[in-house]
Amino acid sequence: METATGSFRQLAANSKQFTRRLLTIGENRLELLAVEVQEERERLLHAFLLALTAAIVIGLPARSSAFWLVDVMLTGGVLKNAVVQCYSANMRSLKPKLTQQNNNAVKLKSK
Repeated sequence: METATGSFRQLAANSKQFTRRLLTIGENRLELLAVEVQEERERLLHAFLLALTAAIVIGLPARSSAFWLVDVMLTGGVLKNAVVQCYSANMRSLKPKLTQQNNNAVKLKSK
């Protein structure tokens, strides 16, 4: 009977030891997963900041050069002359139509 009790105690001790090892392995795996998640978060943040920096570095000179180009065109008169010519060309094409509409309106009033 003592051998059966002794083997049962041995079996219980081995089961506890196995369970502890299993829990320790699970705990280590969870810690490794947490470290991997943290590292991936840091990589993503680094990539986002790098992309944002690149957008600013590329975007600002492009924007300022576009503003400079418009400013040069306005002060040089190139754009202003083009706008004035387009406006005057549109007005010349509209003038006969407006004159005819005015004449029609005058004729209707006189009747």
